Amino acid sequence: MHAIAMGGALMFFFLFSFSDAYASGLYPSVALLATGLVCTSRLALGSHSNFEIWSGLFVGLLAQYIAWQF
Repeated sequence: MHAIAMGGALMFFFLFSFSDAYASGLYPSVALLATGLVCTSRLALGSHSNFEIWSGLFVGLLAQYIAWQF
């Protein structure tokens, strides 16, 4: 759930920054940093495997991309 949420937030900020004329690179870089911190902490705690983290990120990215299209 953590990786899915962070993947969705990351994709939202990337899509927003590419579609808005006044957006800066600050928002995607902060979102990328937060995503890295959350996923690294989940791995360091031993709560999830690499596959679970990467698949969660992919699901979150894909879900946000599909939602952005509609």
